[in-house]
Amino acid sequence: MEELLKQLSWDTPKSIKKEAIKKLKKEKDLRIFFQPTSKECNKNVWDNCAKIIISKTDAELIPYMDNMFEWLQDMNWPGSWKILKRIKKIPFKKIEKSFTKNLKIALQELDEEGIYLNSWAGNLIMIHLTKKTIYNPKIDLEEEIIKWYEENILKSKK
Repeated sequence: MEELLKQLSWDTPKSIKKEAIKKLKKEKDLRIFFQPTSKECNKNVWDNCAKIIISKTDAELIPYMDNMFEWLQDMNWPGSWKILKRIKKIPFKKIEKSFTKNLKIALQELDEEGIYLNSWAGNLIMIHLTKKTIYNPKIDLEEEIIKWYEENILKSKK
């Protein structure tokens, strides 16, 4: 398995990488694909690990939602945009519990004013709001984020 993971590296020839992805897509335990951090398998394989992850069905991904949300901590990480797009395709009701848990963790990193959302919290809230607003371009998402934060977080702190 480790040998196949190594073949996902961004400097592996395309044909070898493609074959490794094909073989690894058969793997049922997805834990190995969530941001591996060994000496030879680290950020250099993350984008291709994300390709494998996003190929899975909603039912296969639900047990790994915490891992998927954690990947959104830094949108510069390889594969993060693929993971974000895949999360957005899953009905919110199916991921709400994990979403809420991860949002609470992310919101602990807010500044004292609670106004400037860290990128992880912002990314998570955007997932939620985008599901409501994606078909209505007249909605100001920044205003919606602040409103959502005030209604759902500030009230719970009082």
